[in-house]
Formats: sequence, structure tokens, C-alpha cells
Amino acid sequence: IGSTRRSDEFDEPVVGSTEETSAEVLKAIEEHPDDTASLRRKCHRLRNLGHNDAGAMKIVVTAMKGHLNDERLLAAGFGAVWGVAASRDENKLEAVDSGAISTILTALRVHQGDVNLIQWAVGSLSSLAFAPGVKAFVANDNGVSLLLSTQ
Repeated sequence: IGSTRRSDEFDEPVVGSTEETSAEVLKAIEEHPDDTASLRRKCHRLRNLGHNDAGAMKIVVTAMKGHLNDERLLAAGFGAVWGVAASRDENKLEAVDSGAISTILTALRVHQGDVNLIQWAVGSLSSLAFAPGVKAFVANDNGVSLLLSTQ
């Protein structure tokens, strides 16, 4: 059964099945890497599901890296990282190993001053910060100064 609703923080309809599994979401992300509207919707869905299939973070991070100029996709991707990472430490470690932190910090450097993106980035990084070694990684990549300097 399909549904249409408004996603929080994003002024766009989220269309799709509320029964869609994370495996189906991830497959769609991999099959349509250039369809940014679909990628945003799938990242929203993954965030709402809040659990992880093996390799999910790598798929999401790869999608974000391919569209570093699309603030809305990046914000949706940050939300997916945040939602999935919040559920278990193993998910945090997978996100870190997949390059989520460096992707988030790179996006912030590209889009300095985008308040919506900054909010989602801070949420993602704060969720990831509870995994071992993450705080040092963020600090070593000048992440703290970057966050403090964003307008």
C-alpha cells in the first residue's frame, strides 16, 4: 500500500510504500544513483526505519559522495546516517568505516552557511560521536573548528 505524506524538515512529498523494507530501499538507491529525488525519498525512508542491513551505510555514503552539490540530498543522507547510527554501536562503526564523517565534513565545507544542512550534520555527527575513536577522527579532520565556523 502506498502513501503520500510530508517529510519533516523537507518541503517535498515522500511517496512510497510504508511497508518498504530497508533491503528494498537500499536496492533502489543502488539501482538509481543519478535520480536525486528518488535518492532523497529513499534516505528519508531509511532514516525512518532506523535499522541497518549490512552495507547500508556504504550505500548511503556512496550516494552522498556522488551528489556533493545537492544540499537536499545531503541533508536526507545525513538523516539516514543519523537514524541508522542511533540504533546500535555496530551501525556507528559501519558509518565511520564507510566514510560518513569525512563526507559530512566535506559537504559542510562545500555548503558553508546552509543552516538546514548544518543541523542534520550536527545531528549525524553527535550520533556517531558515541562510537569509539570517532571524536578524535572528527577533531583530526578539523571538524570541530569547521562546525564552530559555520554561519
